Amino acid sequence: MEKVLVIGLFAMLLSVCGLEGQGGAGTGEKTIVLDSSDPQRSAFSFSKGEYAEWMEGDISNEPWCTEDPGICGNWVDLGAVQLNEIGAEDIPDSGYLSEGGYVDCEYVKVGHTYINKNEDGTYYAFEIIDDEYSESESECNHKTTIKYVRLK
Repeated sequence: MEKVLVIGLFAMLLSVCGLEGQGGAGTGEKTIVLDSSDPQRSAFSFSKGEYAEWMEGDISNEPWCTEDPGICGNWVDLGAVQLNEIGAEDIPDSGYLSEGGYVDCEYVKVGHTYINKNEDGTYYAFEIIDDEYSESESECNHKTTIKYVRLK
């Protein structure tokens, strides 16, 4: 009974503070799949925790005809580092892809972790877990699996 009460109070506190379901070091990692062939799932808003229209989210998946996926956003590559090894102290001051006020896109690597600086001032780390590349005569697609966590 006491455990249930404590858990209920903790959940209520998270809700009041607006932190429920946001991921992050204190609340856990989340996984999504960005699908460049599906306009409803090709972009993601970390801040809202939901998929967005292409180029309307914090990150977007490009349908490039390349082996490596192209991700648009305002991120910096930390290299082959595990997501659970990253914390707020690892947030770089500079070096982000889209620091010039426009959204740029670049290739990303499976196994690399990135930190994205969002328009609302939050920072999320994301790791590229997997990428399924497919190509036909008329189009190319990437289904990119990403694990993410809020840092700040």
